[in-house]
Amino acid sequence: MSEVSLENALILVMWRLLWMANVLVLSQSVLLCDDAKKKCVRDFTKCGAMLLKIFNVDVCKSALGYDDVYHTISGPMAKTCPLTCVSAIMNLTATEAGKQMETCDCDRDSTCLTIKARLRRCLLSSQGNFTYVSCTAARKRCNEDERCDAIQKSFLQRCSYLIAGVECSQDCKDSQDELLGSVLGKALNDCECDGYEELYCRGIRANYEALCKGTRGPRWPDYPSPTEQTVMRAQHDNQNSRANSQFELPVWIFYAAIMVHIAVFLNL
Repeated sequence: MSEVSLENALILVMWRLLWMANVLVLSQSVLLCDDAKKKCVRDFTKCGAMLLKIFNVDVCKSALGYDDVYHTISGPMAKTCPLTCVSAIMNLTATEAGKQMETCDCDRDSTCLTIKARLRRCLLSSQGNFTYVSCTAARKRCNEDERCDAIQKSFLQRCSYLIAGVECSQDCKDSQDELLGSVLGKALNDCECDGYEELYCRGIRANYEALCKGTRGPRWPDYPSPTEQTVMRAQHDNQNSRANSQFELPVWIFYAAIMVHIAVFLNL
């Protein structure tokens, strides 16, 4: 085989491997929560039935502050979550479609983010030692301090486009640094969105993480990384392990391996 033919063959192999890598990336993409919910509803005897127990039963709707008529948040979450609701949430995430709902992407939808957070809080509150710093209380303390209140109002004004979900300017970033760097403003970074303002609080945070290109840091000091999967592991000790994801080959390593092999072949 001539050198030109060998090089063409290697280029063809390269493109095929890159195509396989892109297929892998797409297969690992996160499912949107709207799609995850539709899949759950279709599995009516299992996942769909648990959804009804959570969002269509008065005791759970009231505890979660959820309005099933308008499908939105109607008010603050109750301080305690009934065990019947805890059980329904656990049974929901024990189903295959329910597992996808705990890891799905809300796509910055504040209602979706709030519902997921409240389901998580409902589970954590049943553990007895669960506490969190309230953003409502933290903002009230800031409002009562003249300097902190002024900085907070400046943030709301300078970050109006961020709050609207349009863009994150450098001036907005500087404003947030000033707010979170102040004595009373620091609590606003690690607090848990709650109360009547929870929707807006989660919406602003989601916009920041999406538009300002960076996570805002830990917001659950007593629970370092309370992702939905971590919570479910704690609640489902008798369920099968979900450790498989820890052994999946990172996509960037896959790409790197492809390029190294191609470089070796071309230098032969």
